[in-house]
Amino acid sequence: LSSLSAQLEQQVADNELDAKTEPNFTTWLGPRRTLGLLRGVTAVLVLLALLLAIEGTIPPYLIPFGLIATPMLIHRFVRGPGQRKANILTIGTLVAGLLYAALVLSVSVLVA
Repeated sequence: LSSLSAQLEQQVADNELDAKTEPNFTTWLGPRRTLGLLRGVTAVLVLLALLLAIEGTIPPYLIPFGLIATPMLIHRFVRGPGQRKANILTIGTLVAGLLYAALVLSVSVLVA
């Protein structure tokens, strides 16, 4: 679901250029409908992750990765079909994810 939502997000963002050069799912369905599908897939992804975290299938130390991605997921719901992802949001999420991964790795090395 994560990969599908990322692909849909990229297709919506590139729709204007793709419509002129290479047909794809979004050029066929249209950016507004694809954005609706993207939001639906994102909602299912979030609900599934929440359920799996509550159930304990997702280990507690991995949950912060989902929390780090939350602003990007929310941004999918508030922007229109012609708007791209905010670069600062992408960079901030990447940096936060890398820092947390380094922390988890460091703690696991120290504990082992």
